Amino acid sequence: MLRKAKALGILSIHHTIRQKGGYSHNVYVFHRFDESQDSQLTNRHPVTKPATTSVQFQEKAPEAPSFQTKKQKHIKELRQPTLDSLDHTFVPAYVPPPFVKVAKPFFIRAKNICSLWDKALIAYRSMKFEQPVETFLPTIIQAFKETVYKYKQNYIRTSFIQYFYGTVAGKLAVAKRRIMAEDTPWGQWLKAGTFPRRGSALPK
Repeated sequence: MLRKAKALGILSIHHTIRQKGGYSHNVYVFHRFDESQDSQLTNRHPVTKPATTSVQFQEKAPEAPSFQTKKQKHIKELRQPTLDSLDHTFVPAYVPPPFVKVAKPFFIRAKNICSLWDKALIAYRSMKFEQPVETFLPTIIQAFKETVYKYKQNYIRTSFIQYFYGTVAGKLAVAKRRIMAEDTPWGQWLKAGTFPRRGSALPK
């Protein structure tokens, strides 16, 4: 019946919008008539509509009132920025600020800086260090600088992020071997700057 009434111009249907997005309830606007109809519509005898009534039915329906408030417009504006448009100020807190400071002159987007740090974390976790990742932050930053230098030389044949991951993994592997060597007696002597006396037992 609503579809028939809408087709005849008796009413118009307007959709409302929720503040959080999506459609809400419908608003039905009934149009007034200057004249009443005495004739009845039946299935057996088709009724010819009066000319005046037909004109009234074909009148343009009034425009729907605007249900969009200022708050809804503000929410719509917040949805417009995409992930690619966010700069380095939107980098999450888990990325160390020193790394962001070094990377932002070359990578403006927050997404790219996070991708670089995620690669560094993958290389760090693969070495199974007991020390926190912040201990090796200077090493990771140095790996980034070396990658930038090689990129400026047109030395990189793959992608920047792949070369960066390989550089970080190589430097962390060297750090891992150094830590393991320091746990041996020879490593402890070298670290302390002392050496066994002549004739003393050598470490096995």
